[in-house]
Amino acid sequence: MDQADVLSVAISARKRHYGLSSKDATSVFAGSLIGRLKLNDLLDAAEFDSACWLLECYNRNAWAIGSPAYVHQAPEGSGAGANCEDARTVLAHKVIRRWEKITSLLNQFCLNSGRNILAAVLAAVLEDRLLEASEQGVRDVREGLQCLTRLRRGQVRLSA
Repeated sequence: MDQADVLSVAISARKRHYGLSSKDATSVFAGSLIGRLKLNDLLDAAEFDSACWLLECYNRNAWAIGSPAYVHQAPEGSGAGANCEDARTVLAHKVIRRWEKITSLLNQFCLNSGRNILAAVLAAVLEDRLLEASEQGVRDVREGLQCLTRLRRGQVRLSA
């Protein structure tokens, strides 16, 4: 089976499994739940960007804590060597604090909304699945990503 055959099978599966058009099935966005939500206009550009940012923050945090889940190249500024060890430690602490801020914000939002927005967003972005296969599941993901968008723009602060 050559590359064209593999691509054809993948596009056919996307069309059948997700109900995508031929054009949408060939899009790079069709490869993830978040991308498919964007293709179907269920996420706007800012929400999609926040999902990508969350994934990047998750990967950087996995690197910082030495998680076996981390499989990508180390973040820039995390080099090796005697002079770089302190820089790596400083960067790791900064990355960990950012992840804690993200999860704290989403947990705070959960308390206010009575729904587990954190779990919904993490499942959608990291595990490529909705916790609720309904409109409410999509709303929970959108609300969490909107909250992260406000955090990224500096429009929200954590309460003590």
